[in-house]
Amino acid sequence: MKILAPAKINLFLEITGKKKTGQGTYHTLNTIFQTVNLCDEIVISPGKSHRIDFTCDWTKIGIAESSPVEDNLCFRAASALMEYLEEKKGARIKLVKKIPAGAGLGGGSSDAAAVLIGLLKFWNRKIDKKNLNEIALKLGADVPFFLYGGCCFAQGVGEKLTPLRTSWEKEPLNIVLVKPGFSKSTGDVYKRYDERAVKRLTKFNNIPKIKREKLVDLNSLKLVNSLEEVVFEKYPELKALKCNFINMGACASLMSGSGTTIFGVFENGLIAQKSFVEFKKNGFNAWLIHTLNGGALWKSQKLEFPRGKK
Repeated sequence: MKILAPAKINLFLEITGKKKTGQGTYHTLNTIFQTVNLCDEIVISPGKSHRIDFTCDWTKIGIAESSPVEDNLCFRAASALMEYLEEKKGARIKLVKKIPAGAGLGGGSSDAAAVLIGLLKFWNRKIDKKNLNEIALKLGADVPFFLYGGCCFAQGVGEKLTPLRTSWEKEPLNIVLVKPGFSKSTGDVYKRYDERAVKRLTKFNNIPKIKREKLVDLNSLKLVNSLEEVVFEKYPELKALKCNFINMGACASLMSGSGTTIFGVFENGLIAQKSFVEFKKNGFNAWLIHTLNGGALWKSQKLEFPRGKK
């Protein structure tokens, strides 16, 4: 079984405070997640009983060494689900990375969510949605979102999700991603943000009151990322990339998550293509992609979202 795990971009990100959880202290935020069609691949096949075997060729994305297998989110997701279900079959999981690491695109979290959904199908098991969300949240703040995909308004540490209806559901947005030849730690970015001693936290008033039935379009959003300022101070070349996007005709440009990826949104597909080609000519890692609707990924792979218990 092969499963695709999509990347995400943040169309808005605002830090609102901090919250202690069972997994540590997280920054709370208001953000809008949007899945895109840049995807990792996960291959699941039969394995030894009571065992999860995980492999990944990290060198293909320029990583010489990886952390121990036990620390990988895919392995942790599979192990947590196996323990919860008391599953005996086991599985082999191979991860083929396409989403760059340390880019603010949520690749690891998406991989974990895809493993959870894929193994439920592979093992022919079902689980209550609430419990699946709890397993996902213990793995990481972004993981619950990737169980749904599409466009979601997220609050808290990312676990309070409101699916959004958007004007681009029928006609996906044209997006160009650009990642420079370096990565950075998410933890370091938040540390720098805290060191700025921001005493006045802005209120979430840049986006209209969002309801599920409301149709969201780009004109109603003010694309802002609270982390851009501290990241751009250390990496001014990222700010230059953002300016380049606007000069190339993008209707909006923003850093995704904690970076280092900068993306541009284009109303015109031909202009997006020209921008992509120009960045590639100048030696940047670039991707020409589009937005992905919620549920589309699992439906296309004939993976049904599990409901109820077996």
